[in-house]
Amino acid sequence: MGDIASLLNRDLVHCQVAAADKNELLKKMSTAMHEQGYVKEGYIEGVLAREAASPTGLQLEVYGCAIPHSEMSYVNRPVISVATLSNAVTFNRMDDFKAVVDVRLVFMLAVDEGLKQVNTLQTLMLLLQDNEKVAELVQATNSDEILNVFDTLEKAGK
Repeated sequence: MGDIASLLNRDLVHCQVAAADKNELLKKMSTAMHEQGYVKEGYIEGVLAREAASPTGLQLEVYGCAIPHSEMSYVNRPVISVATLSNAVTFNRMDDFKAVVDVRLVFMLAVDEGLKQVNTLQTLMLLLQDNEKVAELVQATNSDEILNVFDTLEKAGK
């Protein structure tokens, strides 16, 4: 989890966000990333276009999750923004573009190297197989609780 923990920024961890739909949520998350200089102008358009072409919704055992991202050319500095949602929003599924999933957990990636992006995605997929950790993330009420999940995993060597 070291890769993930090093890419997290407390100011980009959003807990119990209310959003009418995925577009509103993605705009909120990417705007915060842009305001802090992590991504370039146009990042949100890139995320929305990529989501339309290659959906990132994933049905986990208990919750739905999404891992939206854009082209690496929009990234100034690598970071991961995390959001938990007070109400689920619908994403199309990555394994069946016509199917949808109600998402409560989102990891928005801004990674500037292909190999790093692949490694980050693989690490996230391992985390998402841990139902207990996913539940801790979804139920978190503040950024410290979310960051603590990653710190715990890093200390455990996962």
